[in-house]
Amino acid sequence: YSEMVSDCGLIYENKETYKYLKSDKDEHPFGIQLFGNKAETICKAIDIIKECEHQPDFIDLNLACPVPKVTKPGSGSSLLKDVDYLKEMISEIVKHSPYPITCKIRLGWDDKNINFLQIIGVLEEIGVKAIALHVRTAKQLYSGKPRYELVKDLREKMNIPLIISGDIYTLDDAIKALDITKADAVMVARGGIGNPFLIKQIDEYYKSGVRLENPSLEEQKE
Repeated sequence: YSEMVSDCGLIYENKETYKYLKSDKDEHPFGIQLFGNKAETICKAIDIIKECEHQPDFIDLNLACPVPKVTKPGSGSSLLKDVDYLKEMISEIVKHSPYPITCKIRLGWDDKNINFLQIIGVLEEIGVKAIALHVRTAKQLYSGKPRYELVKDLREKMNIPLIISGDIYTLDDAIKALDITKADAVMVARGGIGNPFLIKQIDEYYKSGVRLENPSLEEQKE
């Protein structure tokens, strides 16, 4: 995935924003992660991406970011609060986009509004191709524990691929998350910072069943 890319940042030709669109030509599958709060501006951003040298394989809409500078204008996880608006907005984007659309969501806005099952149903219905779920509410930010108890066997209730996210710091964390949810894939976020070998450990385990030992400091540096 790219860094989070602001739709308006592209529309207003912000040079820093445009840097986020670049990837290595051999780096696939590659998804550009967009955020915004209007179908019109996100569709304009997609039109700009169509003209870029580095073409993505899919567009990922971030409906999960909980930080105030994103949610206060109505983007990120604040969109989970209004399912009707979300449905209308994403429907327009799916129809407009030449790229497959995926979405990242959270359990809901807060403990009183845990609506991920409803959101997933809506996104499936309008043609989203995969969903990544971070198993915290927006109000939790990144604190407290991820709520895996709420998402047991979730993939079995879905018709499209599920990617699961939330405190994946070790291979065993990944195994546990996939066992609980039956998800198709696991998303490594903060757990990969300072420990890129974790990705290789997870990947190798699910390819061959081999548990790679944790690397030494020298191997990490290499």
